[in-house]
Amino acid sequence: MKFIIWGGLILLALASATGLAANWIWEADLYFNHFRVQLLCASLIALLVVSLIGRRFVPGALAVVALNVALLGGRMIAMSPPDAHADGASLRILSLNLLAENKDGEAVLSLITQTDADVVVALEFTPDWAQALASLDETYSHSVQRPQKGYHGIAIWAKKPFDVEAMTLGKRTENLVGLRARFADVDVYGVHPKAPITERMWRGNRYSISMIADAVTTSGRPSVVVGDFNATAWSRAFKPLVQAGLKRTYLSPFNPTFPAGDWLRGIEIDHMLVKDVAARSRATCVETGSDHCAVIGEVWPVGR
Repeated sequence: MKFIIWGGLILLALASATGLAANWIWEADLYFNHFRVQLLCASLIALLVVSLIGRRFVPGALAVVALNVALLGGRMIAMSPPDAHADGASLRILSLNLLAENKDGEAVLSLITQTDADVVVALEFTPDWAQALASLDETYSHSVQRPQKGYHGIAIWAKKPFDVEAMTLGKRTENLVGLRARFADVDVYGVHPKAPITERMWRGNRYSISMIADAVTTSGRPSVVVGDFNATAWSRAFKPLVQAGLKRTYLSPFNPTFPAGDWLRGIEIDHMLVKDVAARSRATCVETGSDHCAVIGEVWPVGR
């Protein structure tokens, strides 16, 4: 029995520590760092179990718990949510990965109507989705729509005017990483870096996120960055965002947004990050036909 217990603790420790090699091994980021919350939960369960079996196993289990707490807690502290307040008018933002193959336009329109968002960011925005959401032009007098076949089209609708800037990988417009909507008092970025499912795409994801962080830093303006990052806050890819001073707006460390409604395998890859902005956000997993939860947030830009 003791060999089984020690073996289990060693495997859990190796899984927890493998993410530290993410600078050199892309699989370490994809398969371990993204599941940091699950590893912490597993280590806490292991600690509970071994404490009931015998004290000799407790130090080993505590070491595994401490490792995950340090890795998770360090990033949480660095990106801790900014103070939120209710002084003045807020800006309500809704971000949703539509899922390119999804056909349930009525459910998406219903969610947008219920949230009554001032700004709507839609990802995986295809020509079919452009038709399905055409009625939004009646509610939102300002928009920029970049539909694409596949998974990288983006659209932004707003009740107030804004200037727009596209962010692409290279000069090819189909390599769309995000759109920056420049409002009078805040920049809103709708972003969707590619999923890091191969080494090349992992490097592209890291480069895209680094590009987003650089844009926020260069602008020097209050900023809100929303969308499907295809990366958790615990991943190596998020480091430039931390260095840029961006903060998470979720209060909890566990906000699984993909796959929608799956609390066991779910990971938080849909985010609302802010800089020089007071904000709070939440994930809502109402049925829209998408495999992602939507993110809804209230922000109070400086000077509103």
